Amino acid sequence: MLLEACGLGSTEYDGWRMGQQQHFRPGRSFTDAALIPRATSRIVTKIDSMLQGSRRNAYDSPVRKVVGVIGGMGPLATEAFYGELVRATAAASDQEHLHIIIDADATIPSRSDFICGSGPDPRPQIIAAGQRLRIAGCELLAMPCNAAHAFASEVEAAVGIPLVDWIDTAVEAVSSLHATKVGVLGADATRRVGRYRLALGARDMLAVEPKDDEEAEIMSVIRDVKAGRHDSRTAARLIAVGQCLVERGAQALILGCTELPLAVASTDERWPVPTIDPARAVAREIVRRAGAPLATN
Repeated sequence: MLLEACGLGSTEYDGWRMGQQQHFRPGRSFTDAALIPRATSRIVTKIDSMLQGSRRNAYDSPVRKVVGVIGGMGPLATEAFYGELVRATAAASDQEHLHIIIDADATIPSRSDFICGSGPDPRPQIIAAGQRLRIAGCELLAMPCNAAHAFASEVEAAVGIPLVDWIDTAVEAVSSLHATKVGVLGADATRRVGRYRLALGARDMLAVEPKDDEEAEIMSVIRDVKAGRHDSRTAARLIAVGQCLVERGAQALILGCTELPLAVASTDERWPVPTIDPARAVAREIVRRAGAPLATN
């Protein structure tokens, strides 16, 4: 039995589970060492040991990292990101793809509502998903949600395995376009947190951000995509906002919400300037860091 193999009795395990719920209290530091009780560490250490030697593919290639996806934010974006991971991998058979585990908890509270001060804290459930993925054997994490990366450092510290940063990876991708001004199409929370603004500034690029009415239009597009009711008119509305940013000097655009590429792909010829889909950039970085060969497309 796993509990016995980890040196845990059922009483101690029950106490650990109750303790996890107690540690996720409002105002509690998510990097508090008490957040991950000793029992968790022992479980993870034992499972890591049990998984050693089982992470070679059918062709006895070098060991690749098991990838975990903290998903459900939202479900369609998670589905699309998995597709990006598959397409980013140079593979001629099923067995040549990465081992990917997805934890898609769609009940995670709205990241935007919390950041804007009108909703419950999503961090406990995000961190719990990350911990489940670590216990399952994951060694590298992705989190397909721009707004959730406001908490990226807290999540990574609490879970204890690397999390590929969505914002930094997207900005690294757009830097290859040699633009000096970059338009950021994103949710209200993304602009409020300002991570794109800071990351672009650190690379000597200026963020061109939506005005209030343009942001409201973007949020309407995001809601339509989440509800599954987007169509050509939805796409036209989003492209119109992008055009407004270009008229204010943007030489490239970032689709800074995971729902936006589902309304209009970054490769769509209607975009007035080169446009980056962070999901594609992150997928390629995940594949590279996990040790699989990158597709050339």
